[in-house]
Amino acid sequence: WNDRPWSETVTELVAAEGSEKDNGAANYLLAHLNNQAVPATAITARLFLCQQVQCAQCHIHPIVKDWGQEQFWQLNAFFQGTKLVEKSKQMDDGRRIASRELVNQPATGPIYYETLGGVMRVAYPSFDGKEIPAEKSTNRRRELARLMSEGEHPQLAAAFVNRLWAQIFGRGFTTPLDDMGPHNPPTHPEILDLLTREFVASNYDVRHLLRVMCSSKLYQLSSRQTPGNEADDPETGSPPMFTRMYVKPLSAEQLFDSLLV
Repeated sequence: WNDRPWSETVTELVAAEGSEKDNGAANYLLAHLNNQAVPATAITARLFLCQQVQCAQCHIHPIVKDWGQEQFWQLNAFFQGTKLVEKSKQMDDGRRIASRELVNQPATGPIYYETLGGVMRVAYPSFDGKEIPAEKSTNRRRELARLMSEGEHPQLAAAFVNRLWAQIFGRGFTTPLDDMGPHNPPTHPEILDLLTREFVASNYDVRHLLRVMCSSKLYQLSSRQTPGNEADDPETGSPPMFTRMYVKPLSAEQLFDSLLV
């Protein structure tokens, strides 16, 4: 995985096939493919796009009016045709070893969902208004990964920039971090846009993006408050202005290690 573009990493996870032991990336979907792949749909949007779409499974999104049932199930349709196969192997010593495997099965048709009014409707795989070929040879999940990373300013790139920015500077461009959209605009849209385009232009080079962030004037700032930036305190609920480096809380792992020390 070293030096692999982020877009390829996402593809490995979203389009994974094989057993949980032979292909570690398969465990991502193996953990979320239950219940008509509804969990896989919601967590893929939240992790890779920083968008909360789970509400749209049953109704129109309460805030983002462009996200409704049709959009949710169009995204869900990319995961149809993926089957979870459970296997069991008899060992020489009499033990039986169980394993799970992701198998990609050709699919061409739509999926069906029921509206709140009890009307059955169909949905074909579509992302951001773009549909994929209906041939059986089409790998739906691989096409989804491709569509997510297409263009000069894809949400996949913007979401990663937002997450890495929060990791480096203590706060993201949005709060919550994984809920980006017109209902929750970024605090600094120009910076987010600039870094997103730079990330895409570098072919999703994570090290390059990290180098750009750490070379910024902001990264060199102290965390101390001064008379000129006392109002910049996200802990009070105000939007971050990034006039100083915010003190970052310890992660659960760091806290545990510190207690041991």
